[in-house]
Amino acid sequence: MHIKDYLHFYAKAEYSAIPQHALDRQPVECFIKTIYSDGTEIEMIGIDGGPAFFSFYDDIKPILRPLSSMTEEEMKHIWKLIFKRDFIGNNILWFDTENTSTAKRWVLSSGVERLGIEMSGHIWADSDLHHYKYNPYFVTIYLLSRGFDLFGLIPAGLALDRTTP
Repeated sequence: MHIKDYLHFYAKAEYSAIPQHALDRQPVECFIKTIYSDGTEIEMIGIDGGPAFFSFYDDIKPILRPLSSMTEEEMKHIWKLIFKRDFIGNNILWFDTENTSTAKRWVLSSGVERLGIEMSGHIWADSDLHHYKYNPYFVTIYLLSRGFDLFGLIPAGLALDRTTP
């Protein structure tokens, strides 16, 4: 697993990067300016719009959110992407491994329709306990645009957790 393999998914994310020629090796918050596929470095630009600088791939980390930090509004947006209508009701449940043998997950339910968002990244939907077909592309694009870690980069040490001070 190498960060270079995931940069294209998080091209618009904020990053923490150490400039190549920084003697103090202090990271700078920045954005990607240019990705060079044939080299070992990437061109970055500071969040404040400062001058561009180069950084080695091993010295950059995207600043991402774990799925567990998803807000109620974000869950409702995923519901709308899947079921093509607003979520009606307030039945949103959190299942943790401490109180159940199932995976950690959020479950939204309205009538006979349910949406499960598991912390492993698996998302499922059903209607009257029958699988509900949807296009996962739209959900994936939405989650990436919100800066969620969909590939386990935070636990692998390749990304920083935005929710951790």
